[in-house]
Amino acid sequence: MDYMEHFTSDPQIVAGQCVFRGTRVTLRTIIASLADGDSFAVILRNFPALKRSDINAAIAFAARSAISHIPRRGLPASHPERA
Repeated sequence: MDYMEHFTSDPQIVAGQCVFRGTRVTLRTIIASLADGDSFAVILRNFPALKRSDINAAIAFAARSAISHIPRRGLPASHPERA
């Protein structure tokens, strides 16, 4: 999935925050909704401009972003790769 095609950033829209293309709904808002346990149905009801594929794109973005922030098991806390 090329999740980045779902997002855009424009200084004239929501002060340049990352939003879903064609909307003013921020990526941050949807990731926070998912983290709070909101279902796809609830998110789609609250943000009717979005599609299921937009929510999937938000999940893909969050997963990809987390790769560099997930600690690796077995490395001591002082190891350079854990810093």
